Amino acid sequence: PITSFICWKETVIRLLKINEKNIELKTTFYTFTCVTIVALLFFCFGFTLSQVQPAHPNFHLSFLKILITNSEIAVNTLFLEFLTFGLYSLTYLFNQFFSLGIMIGGLIKQYSWVQVTSFFWIHGLPEVIGMIITASIVPNTIILMWNKYVLKRHCFIYRTTIILFFIMTLLIILAAFLETFIAPYFVIKLH
Repeated sequence: PITSFICWKETVIRLLKINEKNIELKTTFYTFTCVTIVALLFFCFGFTLSQVQPAHPNFHLSFLKILITNSEIAVNTLFLEFLTFGLYSLTYLFNQFFSLGIMIGGLIKQYSWVQVTSFFWIHGLPEVIGMIITASIVPNTIILMWNKYVLKRHCFIYRTTIILFFIMTLLIILAAFLETFIAPYFVIKLH
């Protein structure tokens, strides 16, 4: 038992060591993990406080309307995150995931799990991942800047930020496309 503890301890120490080669990947992974955990907590909090809600999904929204709305939210969030050094990401996560928890929790009390998730899972998966990336970009950039300028570690701040921004943009476009052209067919088939 003592040898297994020592091996486990060495493995954990090795994993937690930040070497110069993969500092961007580790920082992004830790930031993304922390943001995801906070998002899940806000979702569960909203889910437990939900009440029965009538469902009135709007299937007549255009692709451009959804894309513009989601893009405006993402850009405003990034701007406010930069102004608050990443603290606004908590407000953004609370707003998005608490509301989502209340909505899904309320609908599940009135409709079946399959009916409720039929609309959300198709476009919701890329949209939720996009929201988490949106909330992660600025805190991740600040941590990388700290590593580079204060701790004097070699890392590529802007490359990582641009890649995350590009992934976020692709997910917003994909979610808008799925919400407009694919999701309505699945919901209509269930009713």
